[in-house]
Amino acid sequence: MNNTSIYKPLSLKEVFALDYFYNRPIDTTLPDYKLSEIGSDYKSTLKKLITNGYLRKSTLYEELEFLTIPELKNILKSKQLKVSGKKSILLERIFSNFKQEELQYYIKNSFYILTEQGKNTLSQYEIYLINNNYFDFSIAIIEEYRNLLKKQNPNITTKEILYTICNHQIEESFQNKDFSFTGLWGILSNEAIYMSKNGDSKEALQRFIQFIALHLSGCKELKKNCPHITDYKRNYFTDSYVSEIHKNAIASNILYTNFDTFILAVLDEFLPKLPFSYYKAETIAYIIKTYLNGKTIDFTELKPDYILTSKKEHELHSMFGGFSFKTKSQNNTDDFVKNLKDWLKNPQSQPEIEEWYQNNKDKFK
Repeated sequence: MNNTSIYKPLSLKEVFALDYFYNRPIDTTLPDYKLSEIGSDYKSTLKKLITNGYLRKSTLYEELEFLTIPELKNILKSKQLKVSGKKSILLERIFSNFKQEELQYYIKNSFYILTEQGKNTLSQYEIYLINNNYFDFSIAIIEEYRNLLKKQNPNITTKEILYTICNHQIEESFQNKDFSFTGLWGILSNEAIYMSKNGDSKEALQRFIQFIALHLSGCKELKKNCPHITDYKRNYFTDSYVSEIHKNAIASNILYTNFDTFILAVLDEFLPKLPFSYYKAETIAYIIKTYLNGKTIDFTELKPDYILTSKKEHELHSMFGGFSFKTKSQNNTDDFVKNLKDWLKNPQSQPEIEEWYQNNKDKFK
């Protein structure tokens, strides 16, 4: 039989299934959040992956490798054997002293194992898998950049291609005036996490600082037809921000050397690009360092360096279109009513009303 004939090209849905299920128990149920990318017919997909040589079921000895060290030690204790040594030593000792039928008692699950063909396939589709796990670029964008960059440099890595896409998407977010989750806020967050995972600590630190600056600026919901500046009193700082800043600052040898200089240089370059920020660079640096030192800040008490004035809001309305409701803490009632009436009377505003409502309806619940 010619085995090369059984390998058939996979769809992206099948590749995502292959990536998700390998090294998982045979009885794994696909969680709801994965259904959109893998499909509710994943069981038939798994059968196809096994039939076509991308996955196989685990052997008895592979199933032992999935057991924990305490579980392996318990097996050895049943025959009064030594329990010292690393996991590889424990496994070797078990294989040498137990028969297959004896070990069946200790096996909890069978697992899906990647074949060589499966490994090669995941390697070929690496850029799509990373995009699926960290980003959400369209397939068309991925292929356009990969083909273009491969022509310029055949040895370019997947990581370099994705970093190039991110840099261009960041530029487009500024051009398109989308500072929200669908634009700059989302790209900075995703790329920072991916850079940190790759060990590019200095670059990740820069992205995390930019992301936090945008988050604190009030612009994280700002985009066309939605000129909404978030109230500074709603700001927050999560434990994940602290841990990522700390981890990457240490890994890049910046935390205990020139952290102050580094963070201010990043902020001085980034903040002027934003249409508005409650805080200047020194204040954001102070906020980050406060949390790194294990303390917290009450943002309802921390006074902003800049206030969102009526003049500034008019500028944002002119830049972004639509209409923005201020929070009560910022609102001047007379200006509010006048701005609303002017916006509703303007014929050019009518096409924006429905889109504005869809973007803001949650605020009225």
